Amino acid sequence: MESSQLCIQGIVSWTSNQQAEIFAEGKTYSCNLSFSRDEKDQFRAKKKDRRVEAQQKFLTVGDRVSFRLSVDKYAQIINIDERANQVSRLAVTSHEGGKQTQQVIAANVDQIIPFFAAANPAPSWNMLDRYLVIAEANQIPAVICINKADLAEGDNSELKNNAADYSRIGYPVILVSAQTGQGISEMKTLLQGKTSLLLGKSGVGKTSLLNTLQAGLNLRVNTVSQGGNQRGQHTTSAAQLYQLDLGGAVIDTPGVRELGLWDIFPDELADFFPEMRPFVGQCKFGLDCRH
Repeated sequence: MESSQLCIQGIVSWTSNQQAEIFAEGKTYSCNLSFSRDEKDQFRAKKKDRRVEAQQKFLTVGDRVSFRLSVDKYAQIINIDERANQVSRLAVTSHEGGKQTQQVIAANVDQIIPFFAAANPAPSWNMLDRYLVIAEANQIPAVICINKADLAEGDNSELKNNAADYSRIGYPVILVSAQTGQGISEMKTLLQGKTSLLLGKSGVGKTSLLNTLQAGLNLRVNTVSQGGNQRGQHTTSAAQLYQLDLGGAVIDTPGVRELGLWDIFPDELADFFPEMRPFVGQCKFGLDCRH
């Protein structure tokens, strides 16, 4: 059997509507996800060839796949493994009163790292709660990372008090600074041997931290806008998986200003707040409580 026909196992590191990149055996392979009508008819005629069926599934970063190499060295996916889990959000194209659709962010994640800055931009605790609800709903461990610790004011009681609250609930909290190196060793220990999903708004410093953690990445970093809104500039346009020399991988995601929860209903929301579970059903409204 020629080497081009050998079945290779890999992981999807990037994908778009028509293309994908697959990391396998220390290399990155390109994959074309689109087929001509003649090619589709040809593959459908071969009952045992699952290439079209596999590639027409919704492929996402983190998917584990089997593929073969074509003569021109492009990956041809023949199977997508069943996902251990997937992290989704309400698609930004969804609108009130219209059809709501799911946007899968990543698959086969070992831990979710909600990532935000101590300052510039100011932390959004409501957004953090949404990240944690997504982690709880998917039964994926979460570790809170507060970046730009060097920008925190001396007595920043709000930051300290909120960090302490989340720690008491049971979420580990790590303070890091890509500028000073604070917490970097702790982050490396956290990431080692796992596939970690970074979630955070634009401008919180995910890209800068990745450049610090993995030498040679040289990812482009933009500064936070100096207007009154203190919004970050987008530097990540699509989810991307990066292999780490220390072992494990990190999935960086585009920064979001809004995060719609997917497939989570109001009557089960309280169950995804660990601190609320002992009180569920104890209110005078019983299980109908929406507090």
